[in-house]
Amino acid sequence: MINPNYTQMPFIHFLQEIEDGILVSPKELPSDYCSQGGAFYVPLNDKDQLFDSYLIEYTHYLGKGKFTKNIYGNHIFLAYANKYHKNLFLRFVKGNQNCFPDYSSKMPLIKNSDFFKRKGELGKFHYGGNLKHPDFQRSFMQLKTCKENQLEDLLINAKISLIGCNPNTNYKESTK
Repeated sequence: MINPNYTQMPFIHFLQEIEDGILVSPKELPSDYCSQGGAFYVPLNDKDQLFDSYLIEYTHYLGKGKFTKNIYGNHIFLAYANKYHKNLFLRFVKGNQNCFPDYSSKMPLIKNSDFFKRKGELGKFHYGGNLKHPDFQRSFMQLKTCKENQLEDLLINAKISLIGCNPNTNYKESTK
């Protein structure tokens, strides 16, 4: 059963570092900005440590420009990333309750295995853009995959593309 308070859980975010330790959403970058690519980051608790669980949004690609749709008619699904020692492992929940498709049986690649680990210093990063999200008030830690090419393997073998926290639906425009 999925936690009914999932909207209050912290998310894994895909963000871009624009200067030393300052993060923004790729959505905020000017069109002429020469990006070196973003990375996945997680907000940290008040002691600058990992939370026990995070949410991450993803899509399931069917090919030929088509994606699996959830019960609400869009193609964004949620998965858990649970802390296990110092790493996070992804958990794709079976069934379509709360819009989760039944993929976990088809995903031996990541089932109950570490997926993300820490990259760099704890709490070194802070959000500095103009969008609003509850996580943006916290310090962040950068993540990297536990194995080489793990994101590519997930896409090729399971047709899963990790988004992070969808900026088009979860971030609000700031009124600064």
